[in-house]
Amino acid sequence: MRQAVKLDGIVAEGDTSFQKTLLAKRVQKCVEALDVLKLSNGKLKTVIVTTKWETFDLPSTANLDLF
Repeated sequence: MRQAVKLDGIVAEGDTSFQKTLLAKRVQKCVEALDVLKLSNGKLKTVIVTTKWETFDLPSTANLDLF
């Protein structure tokens, strides 16, 4: 939307005006695509994944000299 506002502020004549119109249409298509993605993401269900971690305790008599 910021890009659309910036384009509106540009005064153009001739070929530049045509290019401004093309860029405005391009920005509008991007905004519409983002709106569609926003709606489709809102329909997704939230999935929560939890993991029960398993811990291992060393025996108290273990020899910890590895090297």
